[in-house]
Amino acid sequence: MKTVIAGGLVWYQGSLRRLDLSINEGKVEKLGPELDRTGAEVVDASGLWVLPGAIDPHVHLAESMAGVSTADDFFTGTRSAAAGGTTTIIDFCEPQPGEAPLVALERRMQQAEDAIIDYGFHFAFTEDYARQLECIGRLWDAGITTFKAFLAYPGLALTPAALYAVLEAVGARGGMLLLHAELGDVADLLRNRYLGQPARAHALSRPAFVESAAIELALGLARAAGTRLYVVHVSSAAGLLALERARSRRQKVHGETCPHYLEFSTGHLEGPGGAAFIMSPPLREPEDAAALWQGLKSGSLEVLATDHCPFPLEAKLGPSSFDAVPNGVGSLGLRPSYLFSAGVYGGRLGLGEFVRLTTENPARLFGLWPQKGMLAPGSDADLVLWDPSATWTMSQGHQQGGEDHSLYQGMEFAGQVAMTMARGDVIYCRDRGVCAPAGRGRYLVRGLPSPILRESRGARLG
Repeated sequence: MKTVIAGGLVWYQGSLRRLDLSINEGKVEKLGPELDRTGAEVVDASGLWVLPGAIDPHVHLAESMAGVSTADDFFTGTRSAAAGGTTTIIDFCEPQPGEAPLVALERRMQQAEDAIIDYGFHFAFTEDYARQLECIGRLWDAGITTFKAFLAYPGLALTPAALYAVLEAVGARGGMLLLHAELGDVADLLRNRYLGQPARAHALSRPAFVESAAIELALGLARAAGTRLYVVHVSSAAGLLALERARSRRQKVHGETCPHYLEFSTGHLEGPGGAAFIMSPPLREPEDAAALWQGLKSGSLEVLATDHCPFPLEAKLGPSSFDAVPNGVGSLGLRPSYLFSAGVYGGRLGLGEFVRLTTENPARLFGLWPQKGMLAPGSDADLVLWDPSATWTMSQGHQQGGEDHSLYQGMEFAGQVAMTMARGDVIYCRDRGVCAPAGRGRYLVRGLPSPILRESRGARLG
């Protein structure tokens, strides 16, 4: 049955417009005033905004660290995403030691079979990168056009020579390399100085220069290779400055940050509950958060992602030494609400910036545009009915996934998801919760990045 979303303000071509929107066979069919509703199911959007469904390009579901499994698998994680207005995620395919890349991809595809929203994968290189590079063509054929490299963690960290080889191979195909930017050897040296200490030592063991120096190193290699670089979870003013300098040289570089770096600081690592706030890179100082907000406003940071990797609270708070705490926190179900509340409602961002950071820019950068990330005839009918007048307090009852705690517990939010639709299916309603079956999500074969439009100058950023 055809569906008509009627009576709302639709985000179309960069602004809210009083339009109806019709959906047929999972696609946006038409937009216009007072569309024909004959034989259609009508959804009343009066008082609501109709926004494109959000895309989170950086999540970790069904993973484990030090023998501890994440709180979310693909079913519970995508339930959380749907409740928060996210209709597409991109996770990672990281081979286990000795595992062939295509075997690793098949394993991750099986783990994702219960997803309720559409998903894709980045491929993560490990220390066995040379063998993995031999399979890059087959990974590409499988729809993976973005890859990840680490400069930290045993078994994952690449040497500068290895990183350059990976950059060359990815760049030769026009792909993009995601970078976890921390100098692992330096972080290991500092970690050993603080062993046995509580959570606050985590930030001391991975100071901002560990991030910014890694970014500078990778930027130099990426520039030489001519490869597009995307720096994940930028956490510091120093790291952001490195990106901005590269941008001034017109280098093809992009950056994301995460809600926790905008909202929390090293002070949250203090006290008995501080270990709940451990992630890598660690939390920084308030002045770093201020710089990151400015980076989102200016376009120096183009994506707000979550790096969603939550663990049970008992596993976070159990160890007495910071280095034994599993790294990772969650916000997959809260990212749009957080950015709207703290950004748009808080006066830091406009609505256009909100849509670009959560939806349009990820779609463009990760090869999903125009299938995803916009509301236009022919695009997937992934959309959110957003209530801009709602206010609510985060509580455990809002958790639709597997998390047993939230860093945002008790926080006041402005703006709320009233309904989420994915490919025309209603998958979440505010009054009914998640209403989608396991397995309705589809694997996404992705293309090459599309240029990002920076509204302030009307410029196309290669």
